[in-house]
Amino acid sequence: MSEVQMINHEGLINLALRAYAIKRALFVQGPPGIGKSYTIVDASNLLAEQLGLDGVAIWPECDVKKFNLVDIRLSQLDAVDIRGLPVTTNNALTWLPPDFLALSPEIKGFYFFDEINLAPPLIQAAAYSIVYDRRAGNMKLPEGMGIIAAGNRMEDRAAIYEMASPLINRFLRCELRVPTEEEWTNWAMHRGLDSRVIGFIKQNPSFLYKAEEDGFPIRPRSWEFCSDSILGIDSPEQVSFLTPSSIGPAGAAQFAAFAKLVRNIDIDAIMADPKKGKLPTAIDEVYALVSAISERFRNKADDKAVLKTVMMIAKILPPEFGILLMRMTKPLLAATIKSQFRKLLQDVGLTKKFGRYFD
Repeated sequence: MSEVQMINHEGLINLALRAYAIKRALFVQGPPGIGKSYTIVDASNLLAEQLGLDGVAIWPECDVKKFNLVDIRLSQLDAVDIRGLPVTTNNALTWLPPDFLALSPEIKGFYFFDEINLAPPLIQAAAYSIVYDRRAGNMKLPEGMGIIAAGNRMEDRAAIYEMASPLINRFLRCELRVPTEEEWTNWAMHRGLDSRVIGFIKQNPSFLYKAEEDGFPIRPRSWEFCSDSILGIDSPEQVSFLTPSSIGPAGAAQFAAFAKLVRNIDIDAIMADPKKGKLPTAIDEVYALVSAISERFRNKADDKAVLKTVMMIAKILPPEFGILLMRMTKPLLAATIKSQFRKLLQDVGLTKKFGRYFD
């Protein structure tokens, strides 16, 4: 496949919105596990907001009051599943379309052909008229439905088929690049991933995406799985046992060492009196401290006094770590104190130092 435009996740959202507006199909390629599907969901949520709809419905849920994301896996279909079954009506042969194409004319959303190039060429060819002509058999697609496809690259060894020129030329095209450490940790903070995972990637950005780590590929998606596995787990033995299944033995060994640092920090003493508590100075230990405090706050997310203590610790940390601590803490805030965040910054005397990061 020829060279295509490289974009980040924000760029993909903008391109998806424009493709929807001009009714052109979009194909996004890229390595596995970097968030192609997640980004299309994010674009769908933004379109739902712009169109005044009540959120996003994921197929097989379908709702004309929502923006609908209809995920179609061509690799699981036969060609007849797309055009429909032949039936006779008034002595004429016609086609009965599948349910995912026979939607209400008023509906809005995306047809999302995820992993499109896992389908063999014959099945891909069945999608030609959908992608370009917006038709399936004798049925026209609803005007409010856009078309997006995603797939891996040949070099990703994902058992894909090369897409034929007649199909690929029917798409706007781009390639989603691997997120930077900053981009991914921003996303991870807002998704509430385990603070130890965020702190580890902050300290070790090269571990975010490794094609092979002792034969085990590590992807951004791997770290999300790792977070799911250990969220709320404090035992070093359990952390060491649970992480290799998501990030491999070598990655798990590195992460376990960092998690042990986090556990060994005397959080109680530091939070009892931030000014007198012994703060670490070694870089790896400061990352561990920030992760430990943020994770401790997760269980006290509705306690204004605890939040104020966290802010006081941020105030005496080196500025870059104080900002990181606040950024990791803010998405965890309970709704009851979220509106008080900026006032507390002011009370602790951090508005001038950190305020611009939270406008």
